[in-house]
Amino acid sequence: MKYSISIILFISLFSFSEAYSQSTWVTLEMNDQYGDGWNGDTWTATSTSGGSNYGPFTFDSGFSESQSFSMAEDSYDIICDFGTYAYETSWSLICDNGTILASGGSPYNSMLNIAASSCSTDCLNDLDEDNICDENDDCVGVWIEDIETGNCSIYTSYGQDVCTSYTGCEWVYSWGGWGAGGSNDCMYTYEVDNGYCEALLIGCTDSEACNYNSEAEVESGECTFTEVGYDCDGFFLCPIDLDTNGYVGVPDLLIILSNFGCVSDCSGDLNGDGTVAIDDLLGMLSSFGNPC
Repeated sequence: MKYSISIILFISLFSFSEAYSQSTWVTLEMNDQYGDGWNGDTWTATSTSGGSNYGPFTFDSGFSESQSFSMAEDSYDIICDFGTYAYETSWSLICDNGTILASGGSPYNSMLNIAASSCSTDCLNDLDEDNICDENDDCVGVWIEDIETGNCSIYTSYGQDVCTSYTGCEWVYSWGGWGAGGSNDCMYTYEVDNGYCEALLIGCTDSEACNYNSEAEVESGECTFTEVGYDCDGFFLCPIDLDTNGYVGVPDLLIILSNFGCVSDCSGDLNGDGTVAIDDLLGMLSSFGNPC
């Protein structure tokens, strides 16, 4: 009985240790553009396998707040939504080593897989060296910011609804005009983010390879090379080496002699005149014994 209790205790401790090792410590950083909290927005991570759920997280005032927690390795539906002023909201889910697992605004609904390698000290793949593992990186390259700013005040009628296509711009009855997010602090302006990712060009960086790309910034690991004696188009570069063994020797000479006098489809026609004759034999002898 004593041994049974010990075995059960050992198994229980092992199971606890295994479960603990399969969790990742993360921090959810929540930000608000105007400093009045998330105005009802909430962030949740819901397990797709029936495991643990996290959140809802939010904050009521200020520009930022954070929540740290241990997140089990699993796949999750990440949802950030339900607030009044969604365009003010932004957030990032960050490993304790600084790796950004996911980020976005509101509304947001996407799947995220938390794996053991996600928050490891070294990324398995980080081509742009931005400390965000490529598996979780929205932009493997350089993000180019392109903000377009406009002014809603040029529209003076409720019927002129061109501005409604821009985030944060709405008709404000008390002003009798267009405003940005209902606040005159914006002076009726709006912003449109046309930012884009300038992805790294991945290709073969070995200048001796057939598929060398001089503009490639990152090695693809898929360089191709020729066989000995052939060019990249598959043509043999040494016609004197008739047996293609990389050396001009007796076997090549025997091929010439066996075809001497040939006048059609000849093996050994080194000068390309359609026949195997003395010129071909002399050409062979001039390179005899040399590597090809």
